[in-house]
Amino acid sequence: MEKLPEVIKIDPNRCINCHACIAVCPVKFCNDGSGDHVTIKPDLCVACGHCLVRCSHGARYGVDDFPEFLAASRTKKPMVAVVAPAVVASFPDQYLRVNGWLRSMGVQAVFDVSFGAELTVKSYLEYMKDQNPATVIAQPCPSLVNYVEMYQPQLIPYLAPADSPMLHTIRMIREYYREYSNAQMVVISPCWAKKREFAVTGVNALNVTLQSIKDYFEQQRIQLSGFPDVEYDNPPAERAVLFSSPGGLMRTTERWDSGVSNITRKIEGSENIYPYFDRLREMIGRGLAPKLIDCLNCAFGCNGGTATGNVHMPQDELEAAVERRNLEMQRRYSKKGSAPDEKDKKALHALIERYWRPGLYNRSYVDRSKGLNLKIPNDQEIGAIYAAMGKKSDKDIFDCNGCGYGKCERMAMAIHNGLNKPGNCYHAHLTGAMQKNIVESLEGGMASLLLKIDKQDTAYEHLKDRITDASEIIKEFAPVASSIKDISSKTNMLSVNAGIEAARAGEAGAGFAVVAREVRMLAGLSRQEAERFGPLFEKIQDDFTMLQQDLENALRESRETRDVVGQINDGIYGLVFRGESAKKKE
Repeated sequence: MEKLPEVIKIDPNRCINCHACIAVCPVKFCNDGSGDHVTIKPDLCVACGHCLVRCSHGARYGVDDFPEFLAASRTKKPMVAVVAPAVVASFPDQYLRVNGWLRSMGVQAVFDVSFGAELTVKSYLEYMKDQNPATVIAQPCPSLVNYVEMYQPQLIPYLAPADSPMLHTIRMIREYYREYSNAQMVVISPCWAKKREFAVTGVNALNVTLQSIKDYFEQQRIQLSGFPDVEYDNPPAERAVLFSSPGGLMRTTERWDSGVSNITRKIEGSENIYPYFDRLREMIGRGLAPKLIDCLNCAFGCNGGTATGNVHMPQDELEAAVERRNLEMQRRYSKKGSAPDEKDKKALHALIERYWRPGLYNRSYVDRSKGLNLKIPNDQEIGAIYAAMGKKSDKDIFDCNGCGYGKCERMAMAIHNGLNKPGNCYHAHLTGAMQKNIVESLEGGMASLLLKIDKQDTAYEHLKDRITDASEIIKEFAPVASSIKDISSKTNMLSVNAGIEAARAGEAGAGFAVVAREVRMLAGLSRQEAERFGPLFEKIQDDFTMLQQDLENALRESRETRDVVGQINDGIYGLVFRGESAKKKE
C-alpha cells in the first residue's frame, strides 16, 4: 500500500503543547503529544486541515505544490490549469482575471472544474440507476474519503465509485483534449488533502491552493486589476458552479430529478460529518439512511475550505458571488433569458454526453484501517494510567477536554499507546482546593466574558433589526413626497384654470382671482418643499446603509473576539497546567 503524502507539518519551535490541535482533530490519535510538542502521524491523519485554522501559534502549516508550480513556470514547462469553482468565493468578480494571471505564468489552457462537476452528477445518476444502491456517499472531499478508508472501512462499499469533480475534469482533458496530453496539470484547489487524492489515484497533478496564491499575491504585491478576464477553455457549466457551496451537489442533481432533495442528506462541518459517519453503517442496516449523502468536511463547503484563507468570512459573503454566477450561467444556457426549460436541458444533456462515457471516470478505494493498530487497555491498565494522572476516584473523572480528547478514557487510551503522557492531564499538575479554584476561576472568567460577548451580539442584532425597520419606514416617505409633488402640480393647474375663469367673469370674479393666485403660490411652495425631501431621503438612506455595514463589521469583529478568547483559553490552560513542557521555545 502506497504511503500517503504528508500535507500538514509541524514547526516544533512554535508548538507550546497546548493540545488545541488535538481538540479540533476529528481522529485524535494521529497526534502524538508524548513529547515536548505535538507531532503528527501522517498515515493516520485525514488532512482535514482544521488544526491549521485552530493553531494560533503558527506551529502547523499546510504543504502544497506551489513551489513546483513556480519552478515549472520558470522552465517554461507546458502546463494546463484546472480551477476549482471555489475560486469565485476567494476572488469575487475577479476570478476570470485569475485565469489571466495563470496565462501570464505560462499556462496554456484553463479548465473549469464546474463542468467536471456536471460530469460527476451524470456518473452518480448512472450508477444509482444501474445499481440501485442502498446509500451513496458523495466523495468530492478527499478528507472524508481518507476518514472512511482509515477509520470506517465498512463504509467503503457506499462511497460513490466515481471520481471527484477535479478528477473528472483532468480525465476529460486527457481523453478529449489530446493536444494537452503531455502538459503538467496544475489544480487550483481549496483543499490541502487534494494532494493525496492525486497521489492515490495515480494522477500527475500539482495541488496549488488558493491560500498559497493569495499569499504569493500579497508577497509580490500583485493586483488582479492588471490582468485581463480570460474565459475557460472547456464548455461552461450550468448550475454545477454551485458545487463549492454546501448542498451544491443536491441542487445540481435537482435539475434532472426534482425529488432528489427528499432522498438526500446534506451535511457538512467536522463537528457533524465525522460523528455522522461513525453511526452511518448502523443507520444503513436499519434502513434509516438516505439514498444520497451530500457531505463536505468544511462547514462553509469548499468556499471556506481550510486552504482558501476564507475560514473566518461570513458564509453569506462567501456564497454571494457563487450564487450570482449560478444565475448568470443558468441565463447563459437559456434561450429565453430565464431558467432553462426542457428544450434547454436536452441541449445541456447532449453536451454532457459528448464528454462522458462508461468506465472513464470510475474510482475504487482501499482499506487503510490496518495502519491504526491501537491497543485497547483493560480495566487494570486504565486504572494504573488514571492513578498516574492523579485520578483516585470517579469524582476525578472530569471529562473537561483540557487535554483535547473530550473524555478522560480517550486520553488514557492515547497514553496507553504512547501518544501522550500523564503529565499532560491538568489533574496531574493540581490537586484539591488549588485545582478546583483555578479551574473554576478560569471557567468562570471565560464564561463571563463569553456571556458578555453574547449579550453584545444580541444587542447588535436588535439594533440592526431596528435600523433595518427604520430604513424600511424611510423608504415609504419617497412615494409620499412624490404624491405631494403630483398633488401640487394638479393644484397649480386647477388654480390656473380658476384664474382663467375668474378673468372671464370680469369684476364678479375678481375676488376669486385673488384666491386662485394664492392657491397657485401655495402649490408652488408645496412642490418646492417636496423636491427638498428627495436628497434628504437619499442622504438618510445612505446613512442607514452605512450604519448597517458598520454593525455587520462589529458583529464580525465580535465573533473574531470569541475565537481569540477560545485561543487564549487554550493558551492559559497549557501554560498553567503543563508547566515546563508548555513553555514557548525561543
